[in-house]
Amino acid sequence: MTLCVHLPRLATFAADSVLRFEVIDGQRRVTQRGEAVPAALPRADRCEMVLHPFDVLLVPVRLPKLAGAKLGAALPGLVEDRLAGEAEHAHVVATPRGAGGEATAAVVDRPHFARALALLSRAGLRVVAATPAPLALPHVPGRWRLHVEDDVAVVRTGACAGAAFPASDAPPRELALLLAQAGPPAGIDASGACDASAWSLALPVPVRPVPPPDGVPVAALDLLQYGFAAGIADPAAWRPTVILSALLGLVFVGGLQLDAWRLRSEAHALRARMAGVVTATFPEVPVVLDPVLQMQRLVADLDPGADRGGFVDLAAALAQIAAGEPVEVIDYREGTLSVTFRWPPAERDAKRAALVARAAAAGFAADAGGDAVQLRRRPEP
Repeated sequence: MTLCVHLPRLATFAADSVLRFEVIDGQRRVTQRGEAVPAALPRADRCEMVLHPFDVLLVPVRLPKLAGAKLGAALPGLVEDRLAGEAEHAHVVATPRGAGGEATAAVVDRPHFARALALLSRAGLRVVAATPAPLALPHVPGRWRLHVEDDVAVVRTGACAGAAFPASDAPPRELALLLAQAGPPAGIDASGACDASAWSLALPVPVRPVPPPDGVPVAALDLLQYGFAAGIADPAAWRPTVILSALLGLVFVGGLQLDAWRLRSEAHALRARMAGVVTATFPEVPVVLDPVLQMQRLVADLDPGADRGGFVDLAAALAQIAAGEPVEVIDYREGTLSVTFRWPPAERDAKRAALVARAAAAGFAADAGGDAVQLRRRPEP
């Protein structure tokens, strides 16, 4: 359900102003008409407001090849010569650019427009569209649509064109001038306080009476653009976005915390494994505080002159005496380097004897059993 409200002059609009309203369904057919102050208006999911015809100026313009914020900044300059006040106080929007750049601009006083939106928002209405009064009338190609009410004549002359004049029992002289300038249409459909017969005699085109429209046309030109766009002017429209952003933020932070916990767990497990390697290789180490640093220092201490058995000396000797032999496992404990080879069974005895002999020739003691050889430094005499 959508509520369509007709505003009085923006300068006089207040919280106690009586507004004409229409309730329309999904097919934009009128289901209810009435009058009420803003606080007593029917509740609806959406609200469309129709501005007083004397508050909006419709101007034909030729748009430059700009878009977005650049076009919004250029629009006041395009209509400046038609304004009575300062251009910076005007809110200007335009229809889409035609093939030749032609378009229709709508001009409204910015402070008064913002105040009207604030009053309706405080009344609990979510305004989603703002339409100039002439463009809220039905449009039939080739015919003009006229409505007279409260001594104001509003006429729609085209898809995005229209005007308004003070009216009495006689046709406004401005309407006759507009007919002369724009060219007479096939006819005028008039509703409201209009004597169609008398106006037909006074005007150069036939005027026929028609009932008030039973529907509300879709806005051909919406004033809620740029700084007054519906998503910006209505804070409630941001609520789903804010909630979704907060949920995404929580998921993101939670994911970071979970990933940090996983990395810390892996770091602790890796540190435990490194500490196990240090204590298995050097059983005499009482406490492992920094496994990487302690392993580096312990390996650096393993030189040929060290008391721990000369790992470096034994490793260098193994590289010489076992050159070319397929090594499978190397283990160093308490001065003894144990090496397991992958020898074929048929060659095992010969290769083992040859390696022990080469070790003795190099000045090392070697014991052999199966595929393993234990290499040690000979004790000093």
